[in-house]
Amino acid sequence: MKLKSYRIVKKEFAHTNKLGEGAKLYGGRWNTAGSSVIYSAESLSLANLEILSAAKISRFKQNFVFIIFEFNVKEVYEFPRKKLPTNWDKFPCGIETQLIGDKWLNDETSLVLKIPSSLVNIEHNYLINPKHPAFKNLKISQPIHSEINERFLAK
Repeated sequence: MKLKSYRIVKKEFAHTNKLGEGAKLYGGRWNTAGSSVIYSAESLSLANLEILSAAKISRFKQNFVFIIFEFNVKEVYEFPRKKLPTNWDKFPCGIETQLIGDKWLNDETSLVLKIPSSLVNIEHNYLINPKHPAFKNLKISQPIHSEINERFLAK
């Protein structure tokens, strides 16, 4: 069975060779700086929430696109909720979640890691390991133009 996930990025960062570079430069909830990983969401709506929570409103005057990733369910490891650190969903994130993601990346446990979203914790994000051997099997769509609704930009 195939699954899909979604990522919203600025148009200039939509090329496959640039995916995961922002996480590598700055780190994120599930990785430390220096570890390349692609953050994606199980729905386009959740991808919108994730980008809105992470970016300054002024950035939304720029051109965004969304990308669809398609992968086999057999390539997914779902991190057990009972093993999540106590404050896994707090802001700012702690090193505990970053170390979980780094270990998963380094061990190459799977192409995709399914973890709960810290914004809507009954929904999920999918982390994609660009260094995993199965990355070549990942289907990546062409970038599709995406506009952030003006209601999100209102003060």
